[in-house]
Amino acid sequence: MISTIVYFLVFIFGSSFGSFLNVVIDRLPNNLPLLISRSRCESCKKTLKWYDLFPVFSYLFLFGKCRYCKSIIPARIFFVELITGTIFAYLFFLFFSGIINVVLFFLFSVIAFCLIVIFFTDLKFGIIPDEILLVLLFSGLAVNLLFNWENFMSFVLSGIGALLFFLLLFLLTRGKGMGFGDVKFSFFVGFLLGFPKSLLAFYLAFLTGAFISVILIAWGKKRFKKDTVPFGPFLIAGICLTILYSDKIFRFLGVF
Repeated sequence: MISTIVYFLVFIFGSSFGSFLNVVIDRLPNNLPLLISRSRCESCKKTLKWYDLFPVFSYLFLFGKCRYCKSIIPARIFFVELITGTIFAYLFFLFFSGIINVVLFFLFSVIAFCLIVIFFTDLKFGIIPDEILLVLLFSGLAVNLLFNWENFMSFVLSGIGALLFFLLLFLLTRGKGMGFGDVKFSFFVGFLLGFPKSLLAFYLAFLTGAFISVILIAWGKKRFKKDTVPFGPFLIAGICLTILYSDKIFRFLGVF
C-alpha cells in the first residue's frame, strides 16, 4: 500500500513538469528559447529566485502576486502546475495498481503534458504548435504499435477519416469555423482513440463547444459570426470525457 506522502511527493514532482509546461506555453508560440533564459516577472522583468518557482505552493504563498512588484501572476500558472501534478499522480496510481505498465505510464504522461500545452496555447494564442503535434503523433504511434498492433490499420483509418472530415469543415467555412491546427489535431484524436471512441470524442467536443459558445454570446463576451472560440480545448475535453466515460456512455446508449 503506497502512503499518502509518496503520492504527495509524486504530485510535487509532476507539478514541476507543469512549471516547465508554463514556459513552453509562453515561449513556444513566440519562438523564444525554452531552456536558455531564466524565468522572470513579465511586469518588472525581475529574474525570479528558486523559492519563487516552487510549483503550486509559491503561487499560494505569494497570493498570486509577484514578490517584487506585486503585479498579478496569471492564474493559469497555478492551474497548469496543479493539473499536471494531479494527472501525473493519477497515472502513478494506475501504474502501481497494475492497470498500466511503465511504458504506458511514460507515454500517457507525455500525451497528457502535450494536451495541457495545446489547451492553453490555443486559449491564449489561438494556435496549436506543430512541434507539440509531432510529439503527440509519435507518442500515439508508439501506443498503437505496442499495444494495438492487431488493429493498427483501423486506428490509422480512424485518424484519416477524422482528418478528412475536419478538412472538409475547414474548407467549407473558409477557416472561420476552426483553424488548420484543429484539422491536424483531429488526426491524432482519431488515431489515438480509434472508432467508435473518436466519434464520441468529436461529438462531445462539438456539444461542449456549442454550449460554451452560446453562454459566451449571451454573456456578451463573444459576438455571433464575428468572434471565434478556440476549438482545441473542446477537442481535449472530448478526449478526456471519452477516455473516462466512453464505456458507461455506450452502455447507456446500448450501442457498440
